[in-house]
Amino acid sequence: MNYKIIEWQNNRLRVLDQRLLPRETTYREFTDYHQVIDAIQALVIRGAPLIGLAGACGLALAAQQQTETNAEGFVDALYTAAEELRACRPTAIHLVWAIDRMLPSIEECAPKNGAERVKFLVAATNKLRDEQLAIDQAIGKAGAGLLASGDYILTHCNAGALATGGEGTALAAVKTAIAAGRRISMVICETRPMFQGARLTAWECEEAFIPYTLITDSMAAHFMKVGRINAVLVGADRIAANGDFANKIGTYALATLAKAHKIPFYVAAPCATVDLDAKTGMDIPIEEREGEEITLVMGRAMIAPERARVWNPAFDVTPASLVTAYVTERGIIAPKGVRHLFATDAKLKPHKLSPVDLRKKGQAQATPFNREAAATIQLIRRTAAEAAAKAGHLTPAKKAAQVAAGEAMERVLDRRRQKALKRLGAQEGEETKAAAAPSEAEAKKAAPKKGAEKPTPAKKKGAAPKKKAVAKKAPAKPATAKKAPVKKAPVKKAPVKKAPAAKKSAKKGKK
Repeated sequence: MNYKIIEWQNNRLRVLDQRLLPRETTYREFTDYHQVIDAIQALVIRGAPLIGLAGACGLALAAQQQTETNAEGFVDALYTAAEELRACRPTAIHLVWAIDRMLPSIEECAPKNGAERVKFLVAATNKLRDEQLAIDQAIGKAGAGLLASGDYILTHCNAGALATGGEGTALAAVKTAIAAGRRISMVICETRPMFQGARLTAWECEEAFIPYTLITDSMAAHFMKVGRINAVLVGADRIAANGDFANKIGTYALATLAKAHKIPFYVAAPCATVDLDAKTGMDIPIEEREGEEITLVMGRAMIAPERARVWNPAFDVTPASLVTAYVTERGIIAPKGVRHLFATDAKLKPHKLSPVDLRKKGQAQATPFNREAAATIQLIRRTAAEAAAKAGHLTPAKKAAQVAAGEAMERVLDRRRQKALKRLGAQEGEETKAAAAPSEAEAKKAAPKKGAEKPTPAKKKGAAPKKKAVAKKAPAKPATAKKAPVKKAPVKKAPVKKAPAAKKSAKKGKK
């Protein structure tokens, strides 16, 4: 690709704004890690590995703001930034992985002066980027063997260079197969609601001269049925220990369709995507995004009523039973083999201690954070604040970091609330009135209940009130009274009987 997706330039982070593709190629520059958080949440930066790389660069930006602080203050400030960056998108585990990879570098560069700290962290991020490129190439080489000449490969969302900053995962396999002389064509689902397939994957195919055909998400079943699809190849944002995985919403439907039509379903992802703490797919958090992504087309044209209720999960979970194989930098792996993916690296298994624990015990250079080992094994960690809180020895500095992270999330939620209030405007007043109306109705309903409770104490006073209650119940049999007039025959006979009675009275009068 002729475009650099992400790079460090003149003490700034420079990234390609993916929201504007393919209409224009615009770069954004960031000088503060809070800007990186906003960019990740706004999908300026997207794709699990690329989000992780951006998060690592965000720590380098945070270091630039702490050039004058001492070593301990520097570490505390960067741990705060790390917690905020980790929380900005919950589903993609690569963000947590990349931040964990940077923690020992933070400890190592803390004694240096301000400028040296930044250089050290920038070098660490560059190493992450180079490792990701090597991982992408290894995935491409492994995945290419699954693709035959003449195949039409269906893909969903974007799993190319725009998602990793290197060669991509799913698209890397296609590129490698084409480079080997095989005729491969891509079939790209548009990927509602943000059209990552139509906008990003199609654009990448254009740049790489890969033949492709664009379809709507709802057309996939038809083309599978008529035999136009030979395999499905997608990426992943998080893989659970049992082989379940989370990816862009709509992936589960494609996996189900592929199983029904006996089409192989492959998932291309780095080993760092595996979350051993997530036992099954049920343990993977699913991000819920704003409804505007559905009611507005790319934030502009409205296609639904303004007050339409919207469900907008960004991801769904596909069970391992629907996956044919995982394509990783370590080769082709069966879904059941994910749990044992790192069995050969038993000596390099992560410690149970958190980064905070390791720092407290002077073990910051322990094996789970060894940068060479991290290139080959998965280093999954729960957040440092959670682990330290469970251990019961959260330091004052880390408490402050945890509070700051919470406040950062509150700021994000505040901005969303304010945005929603502005959008609603006068409608909010109408909704509050409408909400108040049922409360008044409930108050009215509650009033007779209170009135009905008043005779209850009267019943307890003596037998007399109880008799009144029985007297009230007697006329309260409207059912029998109403049923009597329904029998019209007896009513008509009554006046017939009165006639002889009248005659007898007349005879008595004559006598």
